[in-house]
Amino acid sequence: MGVPSWSLSAALNAIADPLVRALDGASSRLFPEMIRGVMAGVRALADDRGGAITTGGSANAYTVRTASGIGELRAGTAVLVRIDRTNTGEATLNVDGTGPKPWCDRDGAQLATGLLGRGCFLLAIWDGAAGAWISDVFSGLTISLFDSVMRAWWLSLPTSIDGIGPNAPWRNGGTLAWTDTNNPAFTIDSPEGRRLTLRLIREALPTSPAGLAPGEPWLNGDSIAFVSNL
Repeated sequence: MGVPSWSLSAALNAIADPLVRALDGASSRLFPEMIRGVMAGVRALADDRGGAITTGGSANAYTVRTASGIGELRAGTAVLVRIDRTNTGEATLNVDGTGPKPWCDRDGAQLATGLLGRGCFLLAIWDGAAGAWISDVFSGLTISLFDSVMRAWWLSLPTSIDGIGPNAPWRNGGTLAWTDTNNPAFTIDSPEGRRLTLRLIREALPTSPAGLAPGEPWLNGDSIAFVSNL
């Protein structure tokens, strides 16, 4: 029992958690114990939402055990987890024995091969309507990983249209532009810029790490990988 089991109704919290005995008429001697119970519950929730949890399980069936203890999946249920292994297929997540549920990206597609990278942190939020855990993954990339690749690609663009041919991207000051005047220019951090930039990055990346320097990106199947520094 912990914060996830506490009620939005103050009256019901008298019996919501055995560690926080808040019954009317209770002895004042129980007050310090109740305060300590509240402190423990808040600490457990802070750990669950702060990345203290590492996934377990096997293959593509991921499990986690929270410090708070989640007995009911409802709106507002979320955990921040460190991934212990890279997935090799569509992933599921089972939190505190509530059962394996699809683990999906922001568009509702179940996370595919390689999208759960070993050592990465992901916030998983329960979506009751979808019956799935949702993580903020954008077209196969976490937002932070996408931004890293996007910045590297942006810096590689020419700053002039000279000699780059039709319908080619170039860096026009602070905007992403094309040599064809029918293509509008827009900032790379806009929704349109993100979508188009990702497609262009995928088309431009090499499909093998051969000859690349440490830290450089390459297209590994449907995932963007980086050359190891090791």
